[in-house]
Amino acid sequence: MFNSDNEEDMRYLSSLGMDPFYELANVYVVMEKLDRAIEIYSRAIRIYPMNHAKYFKQLGILYKLENDAESSIDAFRQVLNMNPADCEVRLNLASVYEAKGDMLNALEQYQTCLKYTKNAAESSRVKEKMKQLQSKEDIVGK
Repeated sequence: MFNSDNEEDMRYLSSLGMDPFYELANVYVVMEKLDRAIEIYSRAIRIYPMNHAKYFKQLGILYKLENDAESSIDAFRQVLNMNPADCEVRLNLASVYEAKGDMLNALEQYQTCLKYTKNAAESSRVKEKMKQLQSKEDIVGK
């Protein structure tokens, strides 16, 4: 097993043209050790000057899986600070807001995402999410 604290292991993965942090974190995800994957990405952000958007995106997803809404929101917002056009992150962020019951922020993310969709299929998907959110609000409002 590779170890992120072992510089030799990290160099070996790098020599293969792989992102050692990403690969190692994914191993932990497969092993269902999400806390270790979170540690790896957090460490990578501190010491590795590249791929911060990718690492924050993965952190957002992992925190979402761990039901840590605030940390997930923070991580996704970091990505959007670097790349406001990342529709996938906006969809994830909207779903976290929905799970928290924050429908206003969820809708805002869907609306912004709609501006950045790349094709008709993606646009339809976002519109469907907005429609589902609206029906939830109608139910909650009654």
